[in-house]
Amino acid sequence: ALKRAWHPGCFNCTACATPLAHGSFHGGDIRDGAGRMPYCHACFVDKFLPHCEACGEPMEDGILACGHHYHESCLRCVRCETLLFEQSYYEQSGKPLCVSCHGELFTGRCGVCHEALSGEVVDPFGGDKYHKACFTCNSCDSEFPSGRFYLGPDKAAYCGGCFERAWCELCSGCGLFITGGSAVTVHDRPWHAECVVCSTCHSSLLNEEIFVDDEGLLMCRDHYLLHSSPKCSRCGEHCLVESLRVGNRVLHPECFVCDQCGESLQGAKAFQEGNLMLCETCFRARNATRCAACNEPVTGKFVKAAGKVFHTTCFRCSSCGLDLRKPAGGGPAPAKALVGGALCCLECARNRTPSTPRVAAPPTGAPPS
Repeated sequence: ALKRAWHPGCFNCTACATPLAHGSFHGGDIRDGAGRMPYCHACFVDKFLPHCEACGEPMEDGILACGHHYHESCLRCVRCETLLFEQSYYEQSGKPLCVSCHGELFTGRCGVCHEALSGEVVDPFGGDKYHKACFTCNSCDSEFPSGRFYLGPDKAAYCGGCFERAWCELCSGCGLFITGGSAVTVHDRPWHAECVVCSTCHSSLLNEEIFVDDEGLLMCRDHYLLHSSPKCSRCGEHCLVESLRVGNRVLHPECFVCDQCGESLQGAKAFQEGNLMLCETCFRARNATRCAACNEPVTGKFVKAAGKVFHTTCFRCSSCGLDLRKPAGGGPAPAKALVGGALCCLECARNRTPSTPRVAAPPTGAPPS
């Protein structure tokens, strides 16, 4: 055995002298020049196999960790004794530390889950740190694969889509979200600065006079005049800023006036008569009953005689001017007659004054009428 001859009684365990002639044995090198010597199994394991770093017992099988041998059941976190077999761990001063204890001792805790930090850690704000998997969009919980995120007014992190939907306005030109605080307000609507251009010639309108057509499109002055602005029906100039539509007419607000007296009709009643736009006063004057004497509109009190209407002050003899109304002190009204369509007192009617139309003389030889 062991390439040497032995008396059966001498072939014993080198350590404990257990007879080995009729049993199993192991050859062990005692490294003193004597070559390989026989050992029983127990002594061979104790003398030649590694010992567990944790329990100190010899090992026939196990694992190597942190430069030492461990039984699978003995590889535990030196701080919390969590079993580390087939688990991730850190080496600290030659001893194993579980991920949680290592994070708590050396890297801190995650600002979201409050567990010890380990693996990929992000420090987006230069303060609290996070597991990469925990640092997600505050709205949709998606991760930031490129590491890019947007900080909202509530100091929370958002992905681009959620940040735009929650905090950004839509550009009135291109319809995309406006980010970075670059919104420009034109006619009470938000725009990208680069979208504030004429919809026809695409020239920039920043710091320029801006016009908006009926469809809400921006235009420079020239193209607005050419394509969009109507002409005022009164003055013939383009209505660039404001216009009024009255019937089939387009007017500047300042041109919306009575066609007869020129008074402004803004905020007042307007009447249309044919092609004329009239104020209430002129409309009523044009359509009122007229005095048979002065032909002016009759408003207020009036006198009706011989099928005609007169102002009370016009109810006089057309020849002598006699007031034909009843006297203020009482008594009958003067007698009157209609001569040739003119109202006369009875005396002037009989005298046929020059101002009174005369009846034409009958033809010669004809009987008098």
